[in-house]
Amino acid sequence: MASYVTVRETDLQIFAPTQVEAQAYDAVYRYRNQLENYLTHRPEFLTALSPLSFDPLAPPIVREMLTAARVAGVGPMAAVAGAIAEFVGKELLAAGTA
Repeated sequence: MASYVTVRETDLQIFAPTQVEAQAYDAVYRYRNQLENYLTHRPEFLTALSPLSFDPLAPPIVREMLTAARVAGVGPMAAVAGAIAEFVGKELLAAGTA
């Protein structure tokens, strides 16, 4: 069964045994909020084309993006779609909804 969730630029199609739109929407909104709040304190995160220094105080999704950027040699926003999809998917799995 496919569920669709769109929050601003984030657009997910999720296949799960049950409808998960509500849970996925809440998760997407929360992770995007963490990222957007972080951007207000570190605006270079949005436009950097190369890896930034690791920030141990950043939210987990941001730390994952910083790590992925370092591995790939790109700016951290290159990892935004994958990071949100991963975090939402793991949350749905942990809740037993996916």
